[in-house]
This record gives sequence, structure tokens and C-alpha cells, in this order.
Amino acid sequence: MSHPLFLSSIAFCLAAVCTPSMAADAVPPLQPVMEKAIKELSTTASGPEGAAFKELLAVLPRDFDGSFIVEGDLALSEEELVDHLLGLAPGSQSSGAGELKLSIHNGQMDFYAKPDRKLTYAIDKASFGDDVRYREITELMEQATGEWEAIAPESGLDFVHVSEQDAAPVAGNVNFIVEFRDAGGLFIARSFFPHDSGEDRKLTIDPTFYTSQFIKKGVLLHELGHVLGYRHEHINGVPGCRREGGVFLTLTTEDPRSVMHYFCGGGGSLDMTLSPLDKQGHAIVYGG
Repeated sequence: MSHPLFLSSIAFCLAAVCTPSMAADAVPPLQPVMEKAIKELSTTASGPEGAAFKELLAVLPRDFDGSFIVEGDLALSEEELVDHLLGLAPGSQSSGAGELKLSIHNGQMDFYAKPDRKLTYAIDKASFGDDVRYREITELMEQATGEWEAIAPESGLDFVHVSEQDAAPVAGNVNFIVEFRDAGGLFIARSFFPHDSGEDRKLTIDPTFYTSQFIKKGVLLHELGHVLGYRHEHINGVPGCRREGGVFLTLTTEDPRSVMHYFCGGGGSLDMTLSPLDKQGHAIVYGG
């Protein structure tokens, strides 16, 4: 299941709280439930069968496929949610403060190793409803993928739009699918991490993508950052933002201008552009 984007320690961005603006300053009512679940998971043997964890599952926002929407733009299975919460417990393995952060999955760096760096994608044309939006998302994806590729040309990273699949895209025929779907404002857009598979490999666009103040290409740059394996910059709990769980590797020094930083805590921007440190961190992972 995708490790999408989060209450108290986990910055769960509910539609009415912070998802449309990608901010995380408000304290949602889920905080005490979350804290109880974290304590239960980290100090007892009850695991996911514990009462506090079950209580949390009952109140978390869920997407149509049953996944739990966390961090505003990513989705977790129940198993992944457990790992995510454990990453928020005292003494977790998460690294210290820093800027661009690479996801760790099952103890391994979660990125595309050589030579598997040709990432094909299709755009579900019918889901976008008309040719105008289809052409727009096609152009925006070309621009956003091109910016990530250009950072380290020697890396071999190559996003390829397989347009012949757009009429009826099928998971597995391409590396991932870009789709439009009304998620009721649970997120502006959501994506996945490299380790995800099958139907989870979708970059989903919500109607708020067309009404928010954020630059559309910037939103795609952010979501493609997750596709490449990057977590949120503010993951450790930048003052004014929410701390997030999971295990990750810090790549560069802290930079509130990162495209992976939410619009919170004095960081982030409505433009959502790649910062110099984004480029530096990406070159470390994909450039060698």
C-alpha cells in the first residue's frame, strides 16, 4: 500500500483541517487517540489487536480502497500504519533533523537502483473527463518529470509517457498510472513509494488540484518526490508542523524551501519548486 502523506505526532491532514492547503498547523481531535495507540504499540504486546489501535482505526480517514490517508497525500495499509506509528514512539530509529529524506522500507533504502530507472506511466484519459484537462495534465507531467530527470542526467532516470496506454491503462502494463478521482478533498493529490506494487502504483489527482492556491506543477513535483522515495522535509516535527513516523535516511541539511516541505512552520511555498538542496540530495541518491 502506498506510504502516502498525517494527528498529534503523525500529521493527519483531514480535508477540513489541512489537506487542501497542505498545511498542518491545526491540532486535530485525533491526537489523544493517536497518542494512546502509539503508547500501546510501543509498550505492550497487544500489537494491532490492542484496543487503542482499534479505536484509532475506527476514526482515521479512509480512501475508497480502504487505505488510511496519512500525512495528507499518502495512503497506508494497516500493517504500514503500525510501522508508521512505531516510528513516532520514543527511541524510534528515525534519523535526526535534516532536509531531503529518503524512505527506508524493510531496512533497505527505498529508491530505484540501476538499471531499473525507466519509469513508464500512462494517464487515464477518460478519468480526466475532457481533452483540455487531459492535455494539461500531460504537459504538466512532462514538465515535472523532466525537472527531476535534469538534476542528475547521468543517473539513467527516465520517465516515459506511454500514451498508447492512456485509453485503457492497466496496472502492470506501465510502472504507474496518473488518474483523476474525486476523493472528497482527502488530499490534493496522492502518490506512492518505490516499494509499492500493483494497484497502489497510482498518482491520484483530486478536484482540489484545480482549485487550491498551489502551483499545479509544484504539486506534481512533490508527488513525484514520493514516487522517487522521498519523505516530507518536516518529518521530525518542525515547530508549526506535525511530526511524522516511519524510518528514513537524512540526505542534506535542513531547508524549509524544499519541495517536500508542507506549507507550515514558516517553510514551504505555494510555488513548490525544487530547491538547491533538493537537487543536491537527489543527486546523492540517483547521481551516484
